[in-house]
This record gives sequence, C-alpha cells and structure tokens, in this order.
Amino acid sequence: MYTLLTDVPSVIAEFYEEVVKSEATGNTVAEAYTYMDEEGAEQSGERQVAEYADVTYVEQVARPETKSTADLERVIALGKPKAVQDSFSAMVALGEQWAFFDAYTEFLADTLAVEEFNADLPVVSTDEEGVETLAEPKELPTAPVKPVAYDALAAKWSERRASQYPSLANFADAYVKAQDGDDEDMVAYVAKCLKVKLDNPKDVKDA
Repeated sequence: MYTLLTDVPSVIAEFYEEVVKSEATGNTVAEAYTYMDEEGAEQSGERQVAEYADVTYVEQVARPETKSTADLERVIALGKPKAVQDSFSAMVALGEQWAFFDAYTEFLADTLAVEEFNADLPVVSTDEEGVETLAEPKELPTAPVKPVAYDALAAKWSERRASQYPSLANFADAYVKAQDGDDEDMVAYVAKCLKVKLDNPKDVKDA
C-alpha cells in the first residue's frame, strides 16, 4: 500500500515499519568456488548463481494483545492487584489506539472513493435538448480523532509520587504553626516533598 515509510500519514505512522527482505532479481552473477577433482586435488572454478538484492517494504506492525473496557472492569471488580489493573488499563488504551487505526484506514479508503467519484461525476439525467445533469458531489468524510496515548510508566510514576507525599493534613498543621512563627514542621514538610521528588525522578523507567 505504501512504498516508503514517509508515505504513511503521520497520524498512523507508528502502526507501520520498514522490513528489508532479500529477493531474487531474476538475474545471475558469477560466483567463484572450489572443488576437488578426481585425483583429490583442490581446483577453483566459476559458476552462475541467482542474484539477490535487498528490497524494503512498508508493512503494518503486528497487532498486539489488547483488552476491552469490560475486561478491565472485571479485574477491578475481582479486586486483582494494582499491577494487573495497570496492565489491563494499558491494554485497553492500546486497543483504543488500534481501533483508531482501523477507523482511520477506513476513512482513507472512503476519502479516496469520494474523491474519485467527485472527479468524474456520473450523468443522472439528460433533458430533451441533450443537456446532461451531473450528480451532486459527495462531501468528504470526517477524519476520526486519535485518542490520547496511555503512558503506563508515567501513570505509575505519578501514582508512586502521590502515594509517598506527606498528607495535606500535615501541610495544614505546619502552615498554621508557621503563621505563629514556628516553621519547623513546614521546613520538615517541604523536605519530605523534595525527597519524594528526588526518589521518583520523571526520567527513571521501571525495570
């Protein structure tokens, strides 16, 4: 469908990849080789063999396993571990991305069909004087909107920070004391927050 990866619409480029395959060109090339003659002596010769060349194709990436919203709701209802729920959430979001890909592929096909129709409008009627009336042009379809990608690592990072921050109740208590000139608890509160940020940097990925 696409010759180069750059030919793929950018909005669905992530669903394709370049694959290099070695294929016969239909030609032959000379190849040197060695063999043993009847007397057991090594001899060299030349023969014609099929010529191969690397050919690059643009192919759709393998469709991964995905989950439905119903699947996610089931594991939540069963009280499965947070890691399982996170995994299902990521696969649900992945499924939404692939549903978008399918919808966008259909949109491209529909758009092409409409453009071809509008470029050569059919005759719907001809009056007594031979004047032809053409069909009305069709409206171009509307492109589907791509869902926001789910970043499981970012979600885990955010949740991990949130779970480790000191409570707002601690902040309120420290704030009130600070208004009376006692800022010891506020200093401690800020120090804890900074430690959480230090322990959970944004650029650290889970193993």
